Amino acid sequence: MPWANGLGETIELMRFPSGSSMDEMEFRISVASLNQPGPFSRFSGLERTLMVLDRSEIDLSIDGFRERLSQFDQLTFDGESATELISLTGAARDLNVMSRTEVWTSNVTAFQLEDGPGCAPEEGEVTAWIFVSGNAMDSTGQTLESLDMSISQEMPPLVGNRNGGSHHPLSSLRLSATAAIEPRSRSN
Repeated sequence: MPWANGLGETIELMRFPSGSSMDEMEFRISVASLNQPGPFSRFSGLERTLMVLDRSEIDLSIDGFRERLSQFDQLTFDGESATELISLTGAARDLNVMSRTEVWTSNVTAFQLEDGPGCAPEEGEVTAWIFVSGNAMDSTGQTLESLDMSISQEMPPLVGNRNGGSHHPLSSLRLSATAAIEPRSRSN
């Protein structure tokens, strides 16, 4: 899907509720291609978490403050902030999580497949497990490719890289609300 400002493209992995507009959605998980400097679109009422997925460095200006991010670095900021990509060392992709703050909180973690996520999801959390690069097989023999995603409370059972290595990162995105089935009530 093209960016709202027309300067790039995004692969939307998930939007909740499905089919909702940007003004109605509660959260969105996407991957954007960063190829050139330029402004980001503003999204009122949404918190954004951005994680660089590739071996590139990007320089952002957020409300006039400069931030430099490298692979797997992440930054959380207000979606309404004046945000601009100032420079990048090469084409890059970023994982972009937008969540409506009065309904959801989000936590993005990157880890190596063989290391595991470090801690189990809390009760009431929904976890999106996103395979970032390379390929792996789950315990049923299904191949996971780059940007495949699984939604569950437990890490999908992965048995390693089907090409012999196992140094491929996963990213887990934990979305939590008061209860996963019943998000916090919106204020009127």
